[in-house]
Amino acid sequence: RGAPNWEPPVDVVETSDGVRVHVALPGVAADSITLARDGDRLVVSASRAFPCGEDAARIHRVEIPYGRFERRLPIPAAGLELCAKSLDEGVLTLAFRRKENA
Repeated sequence: RGAPNWEPPVDVVETSDGVRVHVALPGVAADSITLARDGDRLVVSASRAFPCGEDAARIHRVEIPYGRFERRLPIPAAGLELCAKSLDEGVLTLAFRRKENA
């Protein structure tokens, strides 16, 4: 599987009732995205395939990152739980709410 090739940009916004995470993932299929916990870190990973599969193509410029990515974000597991997730217009949004008694 190899090491991740790139990291997508993220916004993390804390609200009165929890935390929202926005991850810029244009061109990444929703079913390829994996969410995991590693201690107090949220791990978002997937892969973005290079769109040109033609062997004879001459590539003049590649600025968009492709391949496997992984982004690790400090999100305290003890006090928050994932309550909603969506992928809309290339932005993955994860909503975490504060746990009762946390």
